[in-house]
Amino acid sequence: MSRVNSIFEARAPGPKSPTRLHFLRMTRPEAARARGVHRGQIFSQVFVLLLASIIFILILVYGYKAISQFTQRSEQIGLIDFENDLKNGVKSISLDFGSVKRVDLTLPPRHRQVCVFCSPDQLGTCDPSPQFQEDHPLLVESWQSGSQNVFLVPLSDTPVLVERVEAQDGGFCTAVIDGKVSLRLEGKGDHALVGPWQ
Repeated sequence: MSRVNSIFEARAPGPKSPTRLHFLRMTRPEAARARGVHRGQIFSQVFVLLLASIIFILILVYGYKAISQFTQRSEQIGLIDFENDLKNGVKSISLDFGSVKRVDLTLPPRHRQVCVFCSPDQLGTCDPSPQFQEDHPLLVESWQSGSQNVFLVPLSDTPVLVERVEAQDGGFCTAVIDGKVSLRLEGKGDHALVGPWQ
């Protein structure tokens, strides 16, 4: 019998937890202590949550800036590759009179069109048609300044100037499909005739 009593005594619950009526009779600090929450714990929890939210916001801002810089750099690299590939294609074919070559160029995805005009060394021999000048007055005006003869639509920040180019019909625009454009290059002995590949 004593063994049974000792088991019940070992499992006997401790002091009763306060009931709702007890809480109503207690002061606020006593009620908080009865629930096991101290004023210092509340302030430390608020501080931790505030600090965690500030860190989270800082990580989001840093991530957004890093992604936008990465996107800008990848577009600049794409434009440089486009310009180099076009210059290399013109250079390789210009001395080979009568030969024709297809050049497939890759562009950043935001561009919809490529417009090509004659290079400054060909200005006296070729002019865009009146209809083309009427359709693209801003491009023609920029081309006449002599600093650029290849234009991307929408316009890019980097001007593209390719030497020894005679543009078909004095100037043309061709569509960029899925970030790619195909151009026809024909050697003319000292320059290349450039037009859209059809």
